[in-house]
Amino acid sequence: MVRGCNIKIIAILSIVILTCAINTLNAAWWEKKDIPLPAGAEEARQETRRIGGSELTFTYYATSQENAGSIKSFYRLRLPDLGWKEKELIKDLQQMPNMQVNSGLKNALEQNLMFEKGTDLLIINFMPEGAFNDGKTRFAIARGKMDLKALPSDEKKLMPELLTKPKREVSPVYPDAKLVNLSEEDNSSQASYYTKDDIESVSKFYKEKMPGFGWALAEEKPVKETVNTANNLDMAKYCPNCPKDANLDTASIKTKITELDFSNNKGDSCGIVISSQSSAQAQGSLFGSMTIILVNYEGKKG
Repeated sequence: MVRGCNIKIIAILSIVILTCAINTLNAAWWEKKDIPLPAGAEEARQETRRIGGSELTFTYYATSQENAGSIKSFYRLRLPDLGWKEKELIKDLQQMPNMQVNSGLKNALEQNLMFEKGTDLLIINFMPEGAFNDGKTRFAIARGKMDLKALPSDEKKLMPELLTKPKREVSPVYPDAKLVNLSEEDNSSQASYYTKDDIESVSKFYKEKMPGFGWALAEEKPVKETVNTANNLDMAKYCPNCPKDANLDTASIKTKITELDFSNNKGDSCGIVISSQSSAQAQGSLFGSMTIILVNYEGKKG
C-alpha cells in the first residue's frame, strides 16, 4: 500500500515538473475561461499529455510584469473565489509513512501550485528564476479531469505521454515508449521518448530496425557509464538558484549513455542518443530507472 501511494505521489510530481522552452504568442482568449491570467502574461504554446488514462492540457506563458512570488499570490487570492481548493503537497508527503521530504524535494514542490475542484485538477509550474536572461517569468498551467484517489498502480500508465504525433516518420518508435517532447522544423526534427527498458535493449532495437527506414549505421559510440553522488553532483551548474543542499540526500545516480549515428543515400542524417539513469534510492518507483531516447533528424542542406 505504501509503494502504491509513493507511485501516485511521484506521478503527480512528474506532471508538476514538466516544463518546455517558451516562445511568445498572444493569450487573451484564456481570459474568457474561468482561469484568470496575471497582467501581461502571453501564451507561448499549448500541448496535451496523457497520464493515468486522463488528459491534461499544458499552456505555457511568459510575462515581464510579474515574478513567481507575485503570480503565486495572484492565484492563491483569485482561485478560491472560483471554487478551487489548493492542495498542500509538502504536507501530504510528510504524512506518508517512510517518506522524508528533504530540502531538494521541498524546494521543487515550492516552485509549484496545485488546485482541485471536484475531479478538475489545476497545476501551476514555474521555471527557475535565472533560467533565461530576458528578465521574464515563465510558468505553465496544466488542467484536466483527474481523480487523484483513483490513479492506476501500473507505472507504465503513469508516464506523462505527449499526445502530439510527429509530422514525418523518420525512424521506428521503440515498443511501448512514450513521447516526451517534440520539436519540428522544415528540414529537421527532435523527438524524445522514454521507456523502462534497459539501454542495451533499446540500442539493439534501433540497430535492427533503422535499415527498414532506409538508414545505414555510420558510427556507434560505446556505452559510457558514470556514477554521481551528492558529493560530486554539481547541482549549482544545473540550478544556480537552488539551495546549496538541494542534492538528492545520500543518493547515487548511475548514468549510461550511447549514441548511434545513421545516414541514408539522400545525404540525410539521424542520430539516436540513448541514455539511462537509475538510482538505488528510488528503485521500485517511477523514477527508479528510466531510459531516454532522443531521435535527432537532419535533412541534407542545400
